[in-house]
Amino acid sequence: MALHHHRLQMSWQPSLLSLRRKTGPPLGLRNLGNSCYLNSVLQCLTYTPPLANFCLKNLHSSLCDSGADVERKRDCPFCLLEKRIARSLRLDQPQDAPAKIQGCLRLYAEHFRCGRQEDAHEFLRYVIDACHNTCLRLKKLRQQQRNGAEAPNCGDSVVKEIFGGALQSQVKCLSCGAESNKVDDIMDISLDVLQSSSLKEALHKFFQPEVLDGNNKYKCENCKKLVVAKKQMSVFQAPNVLVIQFKRFEGIYGGKIDKAISFEEVLVLSSFMCKESQYLHEDGNTVNGIVGCTQPSIPIFHIPGRTFPVNILWSKTPYEDYVEAAVKQAMAVHISSPPGDILIFMTGQDEIKAPCYALAERMEQLLYSMRMPCHLHSSSTLYGMGHTLEYVVYHELILIAKEYMQCATTVEPQWLAELDPMFFFVKDSDKSLLEHKKKQEEEMTAMEEEMENLRRP
Repeated sequence: MALHHHRLQMSWQPSLLSLRRKTGPPLGLRNLGNSCYLNSVLQCLTYTPPLANFCLKNLHSSLCDSGADVERKRDCPFCLLEKRIARSLRLDQPQDAPAKIQGCLRLYAEHFRCGRQEDAHEFLRYVIDACHNTCLRLKKLRQQQRNGAEAPNCGDSVVKEIFGGALQSQVKCLSCGAESNKVDDIMDISLDVLQSSSLKEALHKFFQPEVLDGNNKYKCENCKKLVVAKKQMSVFQAPNVLVIQFKRFEGIYGGKIDKAISFEEVLVLSSFMCKESQYLHEDGNTVNGIVGCTQPSIPIFHIPGRTFPVNILWSKTPYEDYVEAAVKQAMAVHISSPPGDILIFMTGQDEIKAPCYALAERMEQLLYSMRMPCHLHSSSTLYGMGHTLEYVVYHELILIAKEYMQCATTVEPQWLAELDPMFFFVKDSDKSLLEHKKKQEEEMTAMEEEMENLRRP
């Protein structure tokens, strides 16, 4: 049958488009009075490549002409949509009015009225369902005409092939490990965006596991009692075209959620697929979040591993010395965060070495700034000299109630500064040690404030 066996063309077929649609902007649709919901849905469906290619070839109307009478053809919701999509992609005009579709709203939803505000997602569901049911009715009619008997109920159609997918709901008993799986067909996914700012974040929250506990415990068939369980949603079959609806209202009486939701141009569903769809099936079909293919000669390996949370920090504005900025950021993370790893990405070998040297120097300075007070032991020859020594080199440190140095030798500070300027320096004569320490603390505070500003969105 044409509707079932026609192979979907997922990319655009330029030969089917008019010159204006190939090179110019999309055809605009005029508002016929509170018809913005209608126009937005028609534009989305028009620029869905597999559906557009199907309609441009008149594959449904040709079947509808041969499989139904004239009266039925005029009332066919799929024929109306097919003509509307073909007209939008072939008309060499800047705009048009979808008057025919608006005049036949009741074909898709009986309670819809012209001139009244309606919900775009609700209308989209009615359009998809109406076209899907029309395909099933025509398919059943043709099978009856060919076989002369009641045809078995088969739920496949070109609409389901384009938009249809399946979600799996798995409940796992945390006592015995038994799993219960239920698969449901879907035509779209509705996501809460109240606590999300991006599509990826909303998807992660939709598919995150839920613990069934307390008054919501699960009745395990294996344990024969109420147990604590984990419920996990996953994609069992990814649709060729995934329709996602953002829930823009808070509850029944809540206000509209009008914040912007960011999304990437490429959406990969592989991390949300269930295990049965990620691995190789017995028939050699591999299924992932993007396409399904048959490649039995290609080996597929499953390598278990662990994942760790990663915080990504970046600068919204360019830095003249981005190596120095990266070093400051790494130092701020090291000081303020718990133990962990820090990755700094640079573009060349020289730029990789530069932050390594800088970080080593900063860490040594940090250790130097964290030095502890020590005391000369009474057995030392320097003890009781009548004045405080500026610098000493000690060879032995005794840790008791106090920390004492033995076998110490007095040295000139200039010698230490010349020997290892990374650790020692000669302070300005007009500044006391307290003032120098205060300056170091101010510099460290300024660096931490700068890093905190970089973390803010």
